[in-house]
Amino acid sequence: MKHTLYIICALALVACADKQQQAAEGAEPAQYVWEAEAMPSLAVSGEEGLAGAVAGIVNGKLTVWGGANFPDVPAAEGGKKRIWGYEYALADSGWTRNESVDQPIAYAATAAVPTGVVVMGGNDGTGQTDKAWLWLSDGTRTAFAPLPQPTENAAGTYGDGYVYIIGGQTPDGASARAYRIPADGKGEWEELPPLPRAPRVQCSAAWLGGRLYVAGGYDPAEGTVNSTLFSWAPGETSWTFVDSLRKPGEMMTTTLVGGTMLADSAMGRLLFIGGVDATIFQDAISRPMRLEAARAEGNTAAVERLEAEAKEYMHHEPSWYCFTNAMTSIDLRDGEHRYEVSHNALARAGAAVVQADSVVWVVNGELKPGIRANTVVRLVRRRSR
Repeated sequence: MKHTLYIICALALVACADKQQQAAEGAEPAQYVWEAEAMPSLAVSGEEGLAGAVAGIVNGKLTVWGGANFPDVPAAEGGKKRIWGYEYALADSGWTRNESVDQPIAYAATAAVPTGVVVMGGNDGTGQTDKAWLWLSDGTRTAFAPLPQPTENAAGTYGDGYVYIIGGQTPDGASARAYRIPADGKGEWEELPPLPRAPRVQCSAAWLGGRLYVAGGYDPAEGTVNSTLFSWAPGETSWTFVDSLRKPGEMMTTTLVGGTMLADSAMGRLLFIGGVDATIFQDAISRPMRLEAARAEGNTAAVERLEAEAKEYMHHEPSWYCFTNAMTSIDLRDGEHRYEVSHNALARAGAAVVQADSVVWVVNGELKPGIRANTVVRLVRRRSR
């Protein structure tokens, strides 16, 4: 089974490269191109970086706060995850650590606002939290309105003067709820119409053209991944289906679990970066339910097969998991799906992503389940020659 999946992923990557080359040769010249540039790596324990970190532009520098990894014993060997609290800033000489900051946080929702970054919920090392902060551009932090309930792995974004938080994992389970509050944190969280179809953990959100967009995510209780894109606008009482997430040129759906959606307002596009493979991830999260059913049925062969798959799952090479190594887009004007740029350092889940006009930074993230990469890549949109 694992060899078959590996071959499928390898063929898919080759096919993707061929399609990108054909598009480049046969299409009219684009108005812009995205280019990927490797940046100094960020390793915080040995050679490992972080997943689930918070990031923003602080004091004019790309800055990373918190995050999680397995610093002592690998996750595949039963290691304990650590939630970090340090800050790292990218200077001309490389990454430097702010020794005065040690406030653990990981898996928080973030929203870049005009004054800095709103950091909402996450895990503070003791569990899910409802705390929120305004991480100002000068590096200081002030308390922000607490969330309606402790939440981690939710989506956050900013638009039209409001901060939004959507989905995530709560003490009550996976959430389909969505809320907003004025960006100054004053007032109460306003509950929006619930997300359709299913709760979404690790979904992603963006604001574009006066609408809130939510993509991807998964429902751990049902063992299903979400491959849809929905939108909502103030005043509406329900969400509108926009499109299915899929690889450009293909009909097979994908997801955005562990990936990031951004708005490219200048081009009227939504951008999608990284994330897991929908088929492989759904197979993994649904395995406990299928195993339970096989045991109830007395299907010994299925039980042995599923137990063997579960035992092997964390031990494959990174390429086996087929994380998405590209930034793709959907043009909301004509619905076109396209590849924008590929880079090995984009094949990550849980990376910290920062957008500043025509520049996007992708910091660390999972290289494979339990292993954090130390790579950093900068994506720059330039006018085509």
